[in-house]
Amino acid sequence: VVKNGHDITLTDFRIDENMYDGVKLEGGADQFIYKIKNFEIDSGSRAGIIIGNESAVRDVHVSNGVMGSCYHGILLRECSGIYGSNVDIISSTSHGVAFYPDTGKNVRNVLFEKILADTSGGHGFFVGSNGGNINQISFNGCWGSTNTNHGIYIGSNNVDGVNIAGGLY
Repeated sequence: VVKNGHDITLTDFRIDENMYDGVKLEGGADQFIYKIKNFEIDSGSRAGIIIGNESAVRDVHVSNGVMGSCYHGILLRECSGIYGSNVDIISSTSHGVAFYPDTGKNVRNVLFEKILADTSGGHGFFVGSNGGNINQISFNGCWGSTNTNHGIYIGSNNVDGVNIAGGLY
């Protein structure tokens, strides 16, 4: 768990087997800028990376990684200013990437470039809500193919501002 930190970078690591969350990022009064890069995460029973489960997280960069066999590859619960690039998420039990804020929470200002959410048991990219809001998200050149369900699924009335440019879903 990384909580209430400023300008923290996690790099060049591998996490595998028997964990609930691979990396859990939480906010706080002083939290600003988390970077995760050059990584491999395998077999998380909830998420390879979870962002903002208990408190809002701001400015997160996730790049150059691989995640496999997690329940969700990336789970976004309460966050803003998320940038992801060049991440390969394979064989998630549920969704490769899940946007899922609770009531009163927000997931906003998310830019994904070249994120692969492949061979998931659910959707590649699930944009849903548990009563919260999802605003201003963008997918550029992403891959959400070969999943049990849809490549990308937007299933909430609380979604505003989605941009999809290129890619395969």
